[in-house]
Amino acid sequence: MGIFDFLKKKKTAPAPQAATAEPVWLPDSAKACAWAIGADTAKILDAIEKTWGVRVKPYRISVEDARALERAHPMAPSSGIEQAQYAVEASANSVFWHEHGSWIDFKYAKFLYRDKLYYVNVSPTVQLTQSMYDRKGDLNNMAKIMVCLAKQAGTDRDTLVFTLDGNLYDQT
Repeated sequence: MGIFDFLKKKKTAPAPQAATAEPVWLPDSAKACAWAIGADTAKILDAIEKTWGVRVKPYRISVEDARALERAHPMAPSSGIEQAQYAVEASANSVFWHEHGSWIDFKYAKFLYRDKLYYVNVSPTVQLTQSMYDRKGDLNNMAKIMVCLAKQAGTDRDTLVFTLDGNLYDQT
């Protein structure tokens, strides 16, 4: 190897630490969200189950438990930002949907699905337009669920955890 051959090699960043493969459990501090009991919310939750095949149950956990979950199961690095109708950023276990130029961060709600932790950050002003509805995959479906429950979830999402029971599926 010549003295300048090292410059020709493509430099790669070190691989990010992978989240633990341990199953994720709802922490003991979890308390069912009172807003999930109302008749209007029950209709939305029923519609979500019929649309995406999962029963959604919202909980609040302690700040300490939220930090512990995040340390044990960190967000994967972003795979890029898409500037479509909305700014969309995704990774292997997170999704972010916001208006272009929005500077308000509503924090990531946590979704527990099939013993894994996912992070979803959707602005409450994002509309479920046809282009957003047509997005496929588990994370996009979780984002759609968040859009449907944005009013109920409010803007304090750091300690909000949704459990999903069933099998998420895309509409055809």
